[in-house]
Amino acid sequence: MGVVALAREPQGTNERLLELLDRIDYRLAITDEDREAVFRLRYEAYTREDGVAPRFDRRLSDRYDDLDNTTVFGMFIDGVLATTIRVSVVTAETPDCPAWEVFSDLLEPFLKEGKVLIDPTRHANSEAAFKAYPGLLPYLTIRIPWMVAEYYKADAILAGVRAEHRAFYRRTFGSRQLGEARQYPTLLKPHYLTYGEFRQVRESVEKRFPSFRSTAFERRMLVEGQTLPVASSPRIGATMPMPAASSAMA
Repeated sequence: MGVVALAREPQGTNERLLELLDRIDYRLAITDEDREAVFRLRYEAYTREDGVAPRFDRRLSDRYDDLDNTTVFGMFIDGVLATTIRVSVVTAETPDCPAWEVFSDLLEPFLKEGKVLIDPTRHANSEAAFKAYPGLLPYLTIRIPWMVAEYYKADAILAGVRAEHRAFYRRTFGSRQLGEARQYPTLLKPHYLTYGEFRQVRESVEKRFPSFRSTAFERRMLVEGQTLPVASSPRIGATMPMPAASSAMA
């Protein structure tokens, strides 16, 4: 992919992101209690947008939640679960992930080249948080796979998204669409696969959005499974220079 022209966000977005970041904890959903909370949050978010069929148990989970190359995360604001996302690290040796199940023909050439891909799925927000922090939660949640990509030195970040969410990934990360929409298992609406060249856009994205920056310490804490209070980590701080100026996403 050549040079990507990334659009700027409204004035003040970076300031609001950094302020909210100080109140956030990222946590791996390992305990039964955390996983159940995540699965119920997913279900509520997806049913609000008619993304999945109603279920008696009111929870949304599948086999990918238990794969060795996949981790389920929760993002907590002031101690309350606000969003969740699942992240798979995809290689030729460990290709199993939701994107592979649906778009293996499009992804196989990248894996044959030895690329490391990050596949974030089951991105969902609580209704209360979505209303309280309009326009901010997607950036703060996608920061999780962004840090995972840096930790594993990934080549690209995938996103299986509905038609209306493609613009966010194209505008923010310069992601390009691979093929046409296809049906994901359990989801009622077709999804497109987007491919963002992580290494090529990392510097420009982090310049535009200082909140995406992280230290090796923070990335290690995130991936290795310890609760990470962002405000207390040696991360970026409020003095980071600024650039010039839904609830269920996938």
